[in-house]
Amino acid sequence: MAGYTWADVWHLPHKVRNFAKRGYLKKVYNDGKLLKGRVITGDGIENDKLDIVHPVGYVAHVKPSEKTEIITMDIGGDSSRRVILAVLGDREFHPKPDEGEAFLYAPGNPKISIRTKMAGDQQGRANGGESTDSGRAAGIHMDASDQPISAKTEKSWSVEAKEAINMKTDKHTFEGDVLIKGNLNVEKDLRIGGEGYKPGDGPWAAGGVESSTALLIRSTPPVLTLPLVVRSEDGKVIIECNLIVQGNLRVNGIVTASEFVRA
Repeated sequence: MAGYTWADVWHLPHKVRNFAKRGYLKKVYNDGKLLKGRVITGDGIENDKLDIVHPVGYVAHVKPSEKTEIITMDIGGDSSRRVILAVLGDREFHPKPDEGEAFLYAPGNPKISIRTKMAGDQQGRANGGESTDSGRAAGIHMDASDQPISAKTEKSWSVEAKEAINMKTDKHTFEGDVLIKGNLNVEKDLRIGGEGYKPGDGPWAAGGVESSTALLIRSTPPVLTLPLVVRSEDGKVIIECNLIVQGNLRVNGIVTASEFVRA
């Protein structure tokens, strides 16, 4: 250490000991460009408005408490440049990941999380001890507990799954046009425009359905073609159209007409 005097180096043990310290988060400030915090470390050493360091693309605001653990670091060994290097939070609320599993969770509530887990045998040994597996399914899973989930974009939102897409809720609401490129299979009732109603195994009930499009009914050999308007009055289904039958017409019931005209 040629060139250095005792006065130059006597303070080094102190700086080394305090280069990184553990402590607790007392307060968080979120009114600036970076989150800042007040911490207490060591034997009642308190620092205020230290920068809280986060990796780019990620930031979290953790509730301060006597159990919210932190680690501070003195940049360049200079205590005047101290930062909060990491916020561990309250270890009581940490998720317990399996081997090959990671959590992104709301601080203080691990039930609100995005979880990723590798597939395969997750049983293993870590540091000579046995690492147990929770049995949670592999893949990517999102859980909001009793809170809402939303997604928003100015562009398109695409979901693609090779096997199936399953959605389960008490009520589905679609606002806007719906295009179905494939078969529409309805296992229960179908309502159209709040008026038309089709029971699972029955005919159209009161309310009917209105349409101004042409309806083509084919059989062998007759063909029935008509521009169709259907409406309902007093529980009766009324069809307003000119009826042209090219073939035999069979009615299983009574035909009632106000007037018969022979062509």
